[in-house]
Amino acid sequence: MSDMTILKIFTLNYSFYTWEKSGTLEREIKIYRELEKKYNLNFIFLTYGDKTEKEYEKYFQNSKIIPIYSLVKYSEYKIIRIIRSFFIPFKIRKDLKNISLIKHNQMLGAWIAIILKYLIKKPFIMRTGYDMYLFSKMNDTSFLKRCFYFLLTQITLLTSDIYTVASICDYNFLKKTFITKNNIEVRPNWVEKRPYKIIDKRYKNRIISIGRLEDQKNFKYILEELKDLNFVIDIVGDGEEKKELQGFADKNKIMVNFLGTMKNEELLNLLEKYMFYISASKFEGNPKTVLEALSVGCVVFASNIQNHQELINHSNGYLFNLTKNSLKSVVKDPNKNLSELKTKSKKGYDDVNNYNSLSSAVENEYKDYCLLSKT
Repeated sequence: MSDMTILKIFTLNYSFYTWEKSGTLEREIKIYRELEKKYNLNFIFLTYGDKTEKEYEKYFQNSKIIPIYSLVKYSEYKIIRIIRSFFIPFKIRKDLKNISLIKHNQMLGAWIAIILKYLIKKPFIMRTGYDMYLFSKMNDTSFLKRCFYFLLTQITLLTSDIYTVASICDYNFLKKTFITKNNIEVRPNWVEKRPYKIIDKRYKNRIISIGRLEDQKNFKYILEELKDLNFVIDIVGDGEEKKELQGFADKNKIMVNFLGTMKNEELLNLLEKYMFYISASKFEGNPKTVLEALSVGCVVFASNIQNHQELINHSNGYLFNLTKNSLKSVVKDPNKNLSELKTKSKKGYDDVNNYNSLSSAVENEYKDYCLLSKT
């Protein structure tokens, strides 16, 4: 059994509180609780919260939390918060004498991990669920921001001891776009296995979709394609486009329910009631919502983009092009072949629970820790 202590640094502006507020707390902490229990690991969580973050230590056995805003004053101005974050490593290094390695989640704030790596001379793992530079290009972000994300990605690739990505697409993009070492590993997002429930008694005239209500997720395309079909559309999520989408639905007499956000366990319980799940995203990383829909046996209709192609094929779901009538033609009469739907449902369930299991994620995480703790 191990006695390693891992410093886990949260993404810039994130904390246990923000996880709880978004409904993802139970899911996000699960892998760390498993690592504690199975391998006797200890974690120090560096979060962008205040002193109330300490209350979340109750979820862990021996791990502790260092809230950044118990050490420095919180500012309403983002640029000031970013500038102050560069001084955090110098404030906390005395508390990190016994850690084995550093792990940072997502790109924003990675400079804290990079500075600490050289201050306390410990190895550093970078975990990304999507490529921030690629997303900035897809979102047509300002040139200066794209340059910043490019530079930060390049520096992090060269300074990290292990750099993990969640998809093969992201792996290939990094290899093609950046100067890299032989330190990139694919570590897909995980799902927790649940008993398979047959689809016969699920909703057949309702379709569910999940995600932030923003342009990337392309919900207007879904509404446009399904407006003349006899489906009720249930959308889980919130965001800036809600008012626009609601107006479009009302104008076109589309039966749509905006369900807001919910806790992850509630979401999985809800997903199990649906036969069909749709994602029309214009681009993705390794989409957790698609993985979770597959993990409960939903038949998934997904946009034909590279990152969806890693998860969906003709045997376990349906892919459609983001063109007029493409989704409509695929969804138009999906109930005509129940046998085919049952096959796709079970195949998707088996695929994702084999390749994206929580147990595999825990094992790979521990292997990475062991590899670096020996260096």
